Amino acid sequence: MDDEQPKLPLATNDKKRRAPAIAAKCKNCLFFSNAAYKAFKKPCKTLGVKSFSRPCEHFFANPFEFILNDKRHKLIATLIKKYEDDLPGIVAWLNQEIYTRKKKFYYGQPVVVRMLGEDYLTNYAQAWVVSANSEHVFVQGKKFKGTFLHESIILNEDWVRKRAALVKHKKIKDPKAKDYYIISKKRITPKKKELPSKDDFTKTLTAKAKKQSKVIRISVGET
Repeated sequence: MDDEQPKLPLATNDKKRRAPAIAAKCKNCLFFSNAAYKAFKKPCKTLGVKSFSRPCEHFFANPFEFILNDKRHKLIATLIKKYEDDLPGIVAWLNQEIYTRKKKFYYGQPVVVRMLGEDYLTNYAQAWVVSANSEHVFVQGKKFKGTFLHESIILNEDWVRKRAALVKHKKIKDPKAKDYYIISKKRITPKKKELPSKDDFTKTLTAKAKKQSKVIRISVGET
């Protein structure tokens, strides 16, 4: 009997799990104009398929899109060589960039986010966009990473005006900042292991010698 497969969470409108669709078009496929898929006999372009159509299950990335003297060729070769084990994740990540740009963001875009508290200058931090979907923007800072709503993201060009307004109204340091952090002043000092004194060492050796001597005498007496 086969092992029972674990039940996985699905969206309410999903009847089964679906594979993610790649964000490519038929024009990116080898079989669009450069070659013919064996079952089709002719390139899809001659069969009436449009270049902007969504690829079918026979999609094969056109290897001739990046010619040898193209700068992108060298970049891709370096990427593949350096991150060989991570290629599936990298491909998915690059594919996600298309959706990120549809949401008016892009990878590496500098933004500002409010980390905590009220509207004070010290509560904001610089970050960079990693990706975005219809609801959230995923960012990373120098010492943090987080997920924010679209309306919570401040673009660099907007931050100039926002920062000037905060300075003008003297909203620099949040007076409640200490309430956002837990600072422990208690220091735990490890207990030092004291070395035995000369007298203690002598007593220990004497006690061991007496115990060993007693055992020997008992053993000889029995024979």
